[in-house]
Amino acid sequence: MGIAPVIPDGEVVLGESGAIVEVLLARHGPGGLARGPAAPDFASYLYWLHFANRTLQPIMARNMIVRRIDLPADHPVAASMRARLDLALRHVEMRCAEAPYLAGAGFSAADIMSVFSLSAMRSFCPVDLGPYPQVRAYLQ
Repeated sequence: MGIAPVIPDGEVVLGESGAIVEVLLARHGPGGLARGPAAPDFASYLYWLHFANRTLQPIMARNMIVRRIDLPADHPVAASMRARLDLALRHVEMRCAEAPYLAGAGFSAADIMSVFSLSAMRSFCPVDLGPYPQVRAYLQ
């Protein structure tokens, strides 16, 4: 597929980061990084685990494309993409104000999934985290 990251798993090559994380957790990971159905923060864990690749990362990628095609700042598409990114980051900001980690009280795979978008992805799509002090504190 020409994508990254990838890992081999027997005869299968996995190329979706969410699938990779789930396979690694199921086969090799410490139990504390995943949350099972009986855990009180299970729903939050699943939500934030999938938020990274289904909401935050696509919004950041769209913003990167809009910047690269050099739309004027006042273009409706550019303005809409910036507003969607701000909405997503404010959502993360609110969660970081409520709990020390995205899934709740403890570090989990949900944090691992989100950290790329909140850190390394910003080198491809610069985002000023100045307006999001809780996100900055979370990343520290």
